[in-house]
Amino acid sequence: MASVVVRDGERQRAFVRGAPEAIVARASAIQKEGAAAPLTDEDRDAALGEAAKWAGRAMRVIALAYKNVEKSTEDPERDLILLALVGIVDPPRAEVKDAVDEARRAGIRTIMITGDHPATARAIADEIGLWSEGDLLLTGGELDAMDQQRLEQQVDHLRVVARATAEHKLRIVEALKARQFVCAMTGDGVNDAPAVKSASIGVAMGRTGTDVTKEAADLVLADDNYATILAAVAEGRAIYANIRKFVFFLLSSNAGCVLVVLVASLCGWEMPLAPIQILWINLITNGLPALALGVEGREAQQMAVPPRAPGGAILSGAEYLEMLLVGVVMAVCALYGFHHFLPDGVTRARTVCYAILAVAPLLHAFNCRSKTASIFRLGLFTNQALWGATLIGIALASLTIHVATLRPLFKTVSLDGHALAWVALLSAVPLALGELAKLLRPRA
Repeated sequence: MASVVVRDGERQRAFVRGAPEAIVARASAIQKEGAAAPLTDEDRDAALGEAAKWAGRAMRVIALAYKNVEKSTEDPERDLILLALVGIVDPPRAEVKDAVDEARRAGIRTIMITGDHPATARAIADEIGLWSEGDLLLTGGELDAMDQQRLEQQVDHLRVVARATAEHKLRIVEALKARQFVCAMTGDGVNDAPAVKSASIGVAMGRTGTDVTKEAADLVLADDNYATILAAVAEGRAIYANIRKFVFFLLSSNAGCVLVVLVASLCGWEMPLAPIQILWINLITNGLPALALGVEGREAQQMAVPPRAPGGAILSGAEYLEMLLVGVVMAVCALYGFHHFLPDGVTRARTVCYAILAVAPLLHAFNCRSKTASIFRLGLFTNQALWGATLIGIALASLTIHVATLRPLFKTVSLDGHALAWVALLSAVPLALGELAKLLRPRA
């Protein structure tokens, strides 16, 4: 509740507004037919009943009262004269319901904390699809009567908190953190700053937020829109997924080169790659596709999977095994090409092996765009940067083979159509096997 005392002629008058239960509890009279009459129990029940009825229709209900203040020492918020109830229709934004639903699918639980009447809060929760069977609604008074240990036990089911204060926000944050949840808390007022600061991710309102809350927050929401938080989560998941993609691509591609050199050394074979060829593959032909994977668009299913565990490894053990398998496939293809052309001379065989290990990762990058979706389902030309990187990589590798002045430096010879056909065929094997694995992988 809030009050203002103004001078009215020779006297002072206090005008008070606030929650109906707070105002009615402090009122001793009611305005009827232009005059103050004693506030009876029936009047109290009628006022609170009407407020609850309006709250059940998702209205924010405010009670208005006044008092003539005769003495400066008199409490202006006692013995009030109840004037009226005001019902305010404040509908949620149209996009909030979809955002709440998307958050649920993404494994993000939303808790609504409001100063409104419990019936108002419950009605709004129903309206935006936040409330479901088994959810818990608590009021600020119930939280005050509950110790922190009990709150931690109840917080898993908590969905709505009504008649809440900034102190209650802080207690909820601490309870969620005690249950090992990653908690994001929004706030705008000065009193919200402790809860925003304590949360795993503090989010301040950019339009209505105070400077204190913005300073305490990790993020400032420019449009004060809940749906924007979900958009930020989606963008963050896409960035993290792209980091995983190019790390997987670089490690699996380099595994092929490592295994080729390792196997040749252990078996005492003729070295299939010159050092300058390995350097060129790593610095030029592998680097550009990795950067292109970093701008890959968001996959549709990224917001339909649970959040990752905090502190978890960027790649799983199964993915490291998969990287090794990709490296083995590339190494087998390169060594096969090397030995197939070895009768034509070591330099020609090395050139074929080098060309395979330069082109195969470029094609393998298309596999790395998604762990489950085929490149045809993703859209063959939806990542133009990757196509550009692939064409540049092939061009750079071709220059070292077909430009006469570069061949001595890169220890290569020119390849005819027969050899290039073998290079194209063997380079496509990792891509083909990756697509086949996606086709055979069981659907979740």
